[in-house]
Amino acid sequence: MERILQAIAEKVSAPTEHVYLYKEDERLAYTVMTALRRDLIGMAFLAAWVDQLADDDATPWYQAASTAAGASARHNSKVFLRSLYFQLAWAANPPPIAPELSAKLSAALKASEQVFYRLP
Repeated sequence: MERILQAIAEKVSAPTEHVYLYKEDERLAYTVMTALRRDLIGMAFLAAWVDQLADDDATPWYQAASTAAGASARHNSKVFLRSLYFQLAWAANPPPIAPELSAKLSAALKASEQVFYRLP
């Protein structure tokens, strides 16, 4: 399960010329939800995984946005994290780790917004 989630993170955060327009983020989040429902993935892995997607300590947003591929990667990561957050929040049958993971996703999304609006 961890390898599947890692592959999704790599795909979502990879520089690309295309942003997600056709609900790719929602389909990938649904895949993650399915994996989470198996209750085989620990919070330590998930926290690091979210940090990787949120790009907390990597390239500043203004440098990433200097290319179309970098801007698209940031966009795709952000909409994926949002989709996962809302699927966790609205799930009729949420995975056991939902409360902890939702809090982590919320914090990561909030931090990414604060970083975005800070100028160099």
